[in-house]
Amino acid sequence: MVDVGAGALCLARLGDAEAVAFARDVESLARVLSSLQVTIAAELTARAAAGRYEAAGRPSPSAARSACGGSP
Repeated sequence: MVDVGAGALCLARLGDAEAVAFARDVESLARVLSSLQVTIAAELTARAAAGRYEAAGRPSPSAARSACGGSP
């Protein structure tokens, strides 16, 4: 565990093994964060698209394509 007192990380206090473990933990957290960013971006995109189709009076993207003469 890294002491984050006073809003700063004191990495100099970590031993070699602790520093490697900390780096591994940070990398793992970065992957989780990246995954969450992709997940929420997809959710917001889907919600925005649904709202646009509802506002246009169409229930789905395929209905919008059909109404515009595109293939369903």
